[in-house]
Amino acid sequence: MIEVLFAVREDQFEENPAIPTSLDFVAEMNQLTYMLTLDSTCKPEPISEEKQHTIVDETETTLLKPRQEVYPILEKGIAPEKCGYILL
Repeated sequence: MIEVLFAVREDQFEENPAIPTSLDFVAEMNQLTYMLTLDSTCKPEPISEEKQHTIVDETETTLLKPRQEVYPILEKGIAPEKCGYILL
């Protein structure tokens, strides 16, 4: 059994590679590699394809406060001129 393990080691694990070739999903021209040394400073660069997305609030929470202010005024049944004056 030990002889088998030494034989596999001498073959440099050809039958069981560390990274199987079937896992090569990214084309070589699209791969990004970085060379860092221990004494150099690292200045990370943003990936060009990554974009900042703006957050859109679609819950209409900004409309809730004006509705809470306008609805009681209109509910009182005041004349339209007075409603306009109160709302402004």
